[in-house]
Amino acid sequence: MTRPRRASWAAGALAPLLLAGCGSLGSGFFGGGKTAFQCGSGGSFQVAITADSATARFPGDKSDVTLRRVMSASGEKYSDGRTTLWLKGGEAYVERNGSPLLFACRAAK
Repeated sequence: MTRPRRASWAAGALAPLLLAGCGSLGSGFFGGGKTAFQCGSGGSFQVAITADSATARFPGDKSDVTLRRVMSASGEKYSDGRTTLWLKGGEAYVERNGSPLLFACRAAK
């Protein structure tokens, strides 16, 4: 008796759609332009996302900081070893030297 292949067909057909939902925020949510964030911690910043980096100016910085994309278990993570930016679903968190710099940040509408 042959087993129906319906389940494997459905999984194969849905995989690209499911993976598309896991795509980068830079190419999806943020659309490649600058996105402004307002933070519950009292600060704000703008970030420009490319395929492999994020460029932003955070409070206290005199110039833009370019952060390279690094491995993340969830969302997107960018770092230069000193400053780390996490993005997920329109929210952001920024850490500098292992301490929170900006948190509870939401993309401005």
